[in-house]
Amino acid sequence: HQIKSEILALTGLCHDNIIRLVDKVDCGESTAIVTEFAAGGELRDLVNKRGMLSECEARYYFRQVALAISYAHNSAKY
Repeated sequence: HQIKSEILALTGLCHDNIIRLVDKVDCGESTAIVTEFAAGGELRDLVNKRGMLSECEARYYFRQVALAISYAHNSAKY
């Protein structure tokens, strides 16, 4: 049921800081989600590769995440 919740949550979201849902593929008992390609990779990988971010970089990424969460929260389908 978790994948269905993810699909429902991503459906219709359109924000620069949220990966868009492209499609879902039913594979027997499993369902896969297909998302747009994130050319920059994941923030976790950036931090793991570079170590600590500067305060300015951390503030920049935190703001992007906060804007995405705010948009998703305000767009939530209950």
